[in-house]
Amino acid sequence: MIRVYKNTLKHCKQAEPTILSQVIKQVNDYSEALSNALRYNILLILTNKDMCEEDVELTHNEIVRSSTNPVSVIIIGIDDGEFKELK
Repeated sequence: MIRVYKNTLKHCKQAEPTILSQVIKQVNDYSEALSNALRYNILLILTNKDMCEEDVELTHNEIVRSSTNPVSVIIIGIDDGEFKELK
């Protein structure tokens, strides 16, 4: 997985700052729209940057919201970032 990530990264322009709440919100909205279906969603986020400080609370709220939906959110910090907001 990491090898594929690093190879893909060579061809992508990274957006900054790292804002995770919007992605998690999209998955939550999708999951809630399919609430009657027997589906489970897994969101895997690979990030190499620290989170935007303004997004920490919104991200936390969306992660809490996902706990009431059939969703697992997995956030993996890659490279040399401190990722203190993710702990």
